[in-house]
Amino acid sequence: MNKNRIVLLADDDDDDRIIFEQALISVDPSVLFFTSANGCEALERLETRGFCPDVIFMDINMPIMNGIECLKQIKESEDYKKIPVIMYSASRSETVVEECISLGAIGFIHKPFSMLKMREEIKNALDMLPK
Repeated sequence: MNKNRIVLLADDDDDDRIIFEQALISVDPSVLFFTSANGCEALERLETRGFCPDVIFMDINMPIMNGIECLKQIKESEDYKKIPVIMYSASRSETVVEECISLGAIGFIHKPFSMLKMREEIKNALDMLPK
């Protein structure tokens, strides 16, 4: 029996979370989807007993704790460092992308402006994860 893939999205924008969820569910209706509004909430969610996402999609620009700070903490943690993190941002800066990859992110998705592009980006990201 295949287990449902667990996805955590950390993003402070309500509209972006809704669009991401709609695109994700259209790619994989069996996915279990969780959200956090910032890096601190994402870390708190990870500390929930028994919670271990298959992948984390992490926005960069969030209040309280941004995505890069959260990525650093995840990758420094013995408990969480093996969880794949894909950065998800409107930033088009190659420097930012390179920094995220150097810190341990396995990919970077630029926030697309169409549902079709969003679905394609999410599908490509999920396809690169171990089954």
